[in-house]
Amino acid sequence: MTYSILGIDWGSTAIRATVCVRKTKELHPIWNHGAVPGHDIRYQTGAFNSTLYVDDRGGIVYTGEVYNQSCTPIPSKLFLCEDRETGNPLLDGLLAKFRDMEKRIRRALEAIVRTVFQEVTKFCTDHSLYIDEVGLSYPAHWMPQELSNYENLIAAVMIESIPQIDFAPKSTGRHLRDVPPKDQEARDRLTREHGLARGRSDQPQYSFNISKGAALAAVNNITVQEFINRGAAFGFQIGRPEKGVNGSFISWESAATLALNPDNFHYFRKRYGGSTRFKIVCDPLLQASAKWDHIPAAWCYDVLEIAPPAKGHWEFCLRLHDFGDGKLGLIIRKNKLSWKGKAVLEKMTYGPFPFEYDTCSRCCLVNMDQVRSDDTDFESGIFMTEEGKLVLCDPEAVNDQIRDLQKENNDRLRDLSGIDASMSQKMKEKQPGQQQQGEQQRNTAEKRPRSTLVSQMRGGGEPRKESGRDDDRIQESAYKKRLMKR
Repeated sequence: MTYSILGIDWGSTAIRATVCVRKTKELHPIWNHGAVPGHDIRYQTGAFNSTLYVDDRGGIVYTGEVYNQSCTPIPSKLFLCEDRETGNPLLDGLLAKFRDMEKRIRRALEAIVRTVFQEVTKFCTDHSLYIDEVGLSYPAHWMPQELSNYENLIAAVMIESIPQIDFAPKSTGRHLRDVPPKDQEARDRLTREHGLARGRSDQPQYSFNISKGAALAAVNNITVQEFINRGAAFGFQIGRPEKGVNGSFISWESAATLALNPDNFHYFRKRYGGSTRFKIVCDPLLQASAKWDHIPAAWCYDVLEIAPPAKGHWEFCLRLHDFGDGKLGLIIRKNKLSWKGKAVLEKMTYGPFPFEYDTCSRCCLVNMDQVRSDDTDFESGIFMTEEGKLVLCDPEAVNDQIRDLQKENNDRLRDLSGIDASMSQKMKEKQPGQQQQGEQQRNTAEKRPRSTLVSQMRGGGEPRKESGRDDDRIQESAYKKRLMKR
């Protein structure tokens, strides 16, 4: 058996599927042998019909590849979305009417997926392929709940339709990969050189490119060790409570203190008053020299938040734990120091917390398979308690970051508007004086001999100092100061 990945693109009018062999990255589009000629001409040969119909009794039905001219067609993809407004008054009215028909709609969606997996099972059986992972494409505007609905639908039908699958993605979620649109677009260029299945078509079909991209993006995986070696860096970011228009919130500093990079680790010492928030962030590609001791937070993503330490003087350190085979974990060390920092009063070690490389976000994340459940999806982040237990981060922490970004953006816009207003005012004040000065210069120039004008054109007096960096050391320290003030 050859291990492979299945890529699925659920479009508004058709569904395309592609199998990608892990070892060779060979692409095999899954063809719908039951497609009607009309659907092939309009929506590409080999695609699966994804349209639902409203029958005469006002119910939702799935007719497979059979078209019913007397019924109203509705794209099935709309029923995966939370917001089902299409801009079409007729469709919007029908969709609003069917909010109480979730069970019937669910059965229709499962029938569509089951039709796709019937062809997938047949193809994999004929070619001795083993599907061990699925890549799903999705629209950029989908929310986490919509992604969860999509994953659960695919997982439920997958388990009953493909007997070879020996895992339960509905509980772990780790065998379903969501591929964002930016990855699909990047893969489209590569898929043009791959032909379709032999004997089916002479040229690749563009409509299958997204499903191919989903499969390719899922198969192009790297180890955590490779992710670290190519320039990733971890740091500590501090947040402090502030008051805003909508109440108090946590304002996170714009720069994180460097703690761990591929070459070395760094100790981080801080005196805390008890209300400071504290989290670990990662810059996937720092590509900076060893002189840097801070990372711009705008380049980072959150790894996990740490329980606020008690009031006192603390020292933190990050280390990597090698599990073997390129698998790494994160170790967090926390030491309580004397007020002057000369003695260690207490030592604490947390972890190792296993890392995983997520092909969807292309980030190194903490693997939460052991603690993830249907009720806990860790969408709002990971929080490490004082006892070292990983739990769901407070959703309010995400709202704090959003309010902090909004405050920063409003301050920047206010500063820019103030600069524009002052500049326009200065220009208005200068205009009368500039006109009067220009008239005086023209009158004087008419009275002066031509040689004087030529000498002025050639220049005179002290040479101007060229702009640029006179001292790299001064520029570097100035940059760090500006970075910390952001």
